[in-house]
Amino acid sequence: MNGPARGLTLTAALLAGTLAACSRSADSGVPSSPGPVAASTAQTLVVGLSDPAAAGRVAAQVGGTVVERLPALKAVLIVLNGPRPDPQAAALALTGAPGVVFASPQSTLARDPLEVARTPGMQPQSVNQTIDALPQYSLDAGHLNVQAAWKAGLRGGGVTVGLLDAPADLNHPDLNTRWAGRAYDPATDTVYTSAADWTTAVKRMSGGDLSGLASGTATASAAVGAQNGTGVVGVAPDARFLSAAVFQPAFVGSFDAARALVWTVDAGAKVVALPWSSLGYDPLLKAATDYALAHGATVVAAAGNAGRQERQQPAMYPGVLASVAGHLSGQRAGFSSFGPDPSPLTPGLDLLLANPGWTDAPGGYALYSGTSFSAALLAGGAALLLGADATFDPYQVRSLLLQASGLLQASGGAAGAGGPLDLGRLPALLAASRPPQAATAHLSLRVRTDSGDVAALLGDLTLLSTDPGGPVYLAQTDASGHADFYGVQPGGYRVLAAAPDLSVTGGQASERGSLSADLTLAAGAVTAQTYTLSKGAVNLHPVDPYEPNDDPASAAPLTYGQQTALAYITGKARDLDFYAFQGVAGDRVRASVAARGDPAVGGQLDSVLVLRDPAGAIVGYDDDYTGSDARLEATLPASGRYTVEVSSFRILGPSEGADPSKGQPDDSPFNRYRLSLNLLNASP
Repeated sequence: MNGPARGLTLTAALLAGTLAACSRSADSGVPSSPGPVAASTAQTLVVGLSDPAAAGRVAAQVGGTVVERLPALKAVLIVLNGPRPDPQAAALALTGAPGVVFASPQSTLARDPLEVARTPGMQPQSVNQTIDALPQYSLDAGHLNVQAAWKAGLRGGGVTVGLLDAPADLNHPDLNTRWAGRAYDPATDTVYTSAADWTTAVKRMSGGDLSGLASGTATASAAVGAQNGTGVVGVAPDARFLSAAVFQPAFVGSFDAARALVWTVDAGAKVVALPWSSLGYDPLLKAATDYALAHGATVVAAAGNAGRQERQQPAMYPGVLASVAGHLSGQRAGFSSFGPDPSPLTPGLDLLLANPGWTDAPGGYALYSGTSFSAALLAGGAALLLGADATFDPYQVRSLLLQASGLLQASGGAAGAGGPLDLGRLPALLAASRPPQAATAHLSLRVRTDSGDVAALLGDLTLLSTDPGGPVYLAQTDASGHADFYGVQPGGYRVLAAAPDLSVTGGQASERGSLSADLTLAAGAVTAQTYTLSKGAVNLHPVDPYEPNDDPASAAPLTYGQQTALAYITGKARDLDFYAFQGVAGDRVRASVAARGDPAVGGQLDSVLVLRDPAGAIVGYDDDYTGSDARLEATLPASGRYTVEVSSFRILGPSEGADPSKGQPDDSPFNRYRLSLNLLNASP
């Protein structure tokens, strides 16, 4: 589907990655919109490394522990220790650190409550809607028109489809002959080859509530359900499937989802369905989709159920095929999200699909709605093409499906508004011409400084097709300023490049550099290109003008009415900054920090203030727990030399200012602040 928005800033999205689920409907068939959103997992980071052997050192830098490793992507999962962990601040602290390629809070999601309608008495609306035993309007001649493809021999034979969803019921009558023989639990990194053992594992995953584990059976039946004269049939009934349980019933997190995607590709899947959607940008999920595309797997994802134009992950990643849900009328369903570039419109409202035996013994059927299920149908369509020609790359599959939707010409140019996906067009398209091969781009972004060019880490790169209505691809650069674009459409592009959003890392929007340039990507070729911005470098080694001031003896002088220059809590694992002033008994003083709560300062410092009397005793303490920067007021009990101590909550919060050794490391170049000291009354 097409729309007006053509670009997106990713920096803030990376640091606040949140996911929203596709929905299931009750009798109305309308999923809730926009659907629930859950914040990033409270205590974990996903970190990519150039040298996995450095994982322990990197984790210790933010007071964390490595708990999982994903060798194929050189990534680890780090759990942060201590009270009030701040994954966003920890991710920024690791950004640009030696050996770190990317660091981000781990993403999670919450799914809408599973609402299904039992449908024992459904009747077809027309004679061609009953293909197996139950009516399926989605497959009839007025919608996907799949029987026309089948008659031409396109049934998905020889293709394996990987489904990353809730665990599928491998014993369901519509699935037991289509299982490829392996199922995967990414939370325990366990492969199952026995349906009985898998069912036992599913009961363990459920925690006693199996009702939340139905969607994987539904999506499997939509994609590859058997044509066996009973129940329902999938789009590619001769294909087989792998089940990877990323909902158990809660989402396992982006680390295990990435691990499941890698496993599925390594297990032989040539089509991978990701029937869920997300706000935000998770660099590990991006790396996992890159891995799949680079290994020749077509990746299909749900566009989302927010009912508006927006880019959601993983559908937003370059080379991923997004599915937009259609209504019975062939128009976009009101709940379905859509992006700015063309996406096939696939039925997604009131789909009759399989229900697992553990919910509906021995395995029944229910109505489902949402882009999750339209994505599963689209994955089946991809399997039809790969069954006809296993040499198609992900872009060639995408191209043919877009042509079958009337959204793309055989030459690669946009064809206009298009319509619903018609799989019956595939035989003629296959006979007419072969689409061009995918293009690959490895792009780098740098920033010019007085001392030479440096990598533009956390920069934004957007490829805007010069063909009106063509695709829009976007990615964020890693610590080396690099971003990959796999499986993309060949042709001309306008490259839009920008330095990171400095309001996150510290700085002002006016300091953000940007550029645009032309780029041509050739079919079947790999293009490498570097772009250089005139400004916008992230300072990973700021100089604090008051250092050394790490103890009361070396405290920097401070006077009433003064605000310090920009200073930093960085340079060591537990940095403390001391400032000293002369006070008189009875003075009412206010010390305040301007840090992440002040747009003029920005950065990520979760600030703490400690006021100590001439004897070193604490007479005032505050942190920014309420969301504002730290500020304290106190009446001085005696005359003499007082000190104000500034640090981060991770360092001083656990002891309320008394002992930094009881805190956690927090060495981030983005821990910026200014300190002010004011006299609120005249001393007597």
